[in-house]
Amino acid sequence: TLKIDRSFVSTIDAAGHGGVIAKLVLDMARSLDLRVVAEGMETRAQLAFMRQHGCPFGQGFLFSEPLPAPFLTTFFSRWNLIHRRILFPDEANQSEAGSETVES
Repeated sequence: TLKIDRSFVSTIDAAGHGGVIAKLVLDMARSLDLRVVAEGMETRAQLAFMRQHGCPFGQGFLFSEPLPAPFLTTFFSRWNLIHRRILFPDEANQSEAGSETVES
C-alpha cells in the first residue's frame, strides 16, 4: 500500500484543479499494482479528484477528526447512515436501488 502525503492532496483546489503530483503517484502505483491511500482529505473536491483518478481509499478531516478507539464502533455505525449518502451519493443510490422489491 502506498500513501499519498497530505501535502500533495492539499494542492487540489475547490474546482478540482491541481493535484499533479497526486495524479503522478496514482499512475505510478497503478503501474506497480499497488493500493493507494490519500492522506489529509479535507474537501469534497479533493475526494472527487482522487476518486476520478482511481484512488478508492482516503483519510482526513473530511471523514472525521481523530477519535479514541472506544468511539470507533459508534462512529462507523453513524458514519454509514449519514455521511456515506453525502460523500458517496452514487453508491447510496445503487444500494437503495438494489434493495427495492418488485411486486407482481
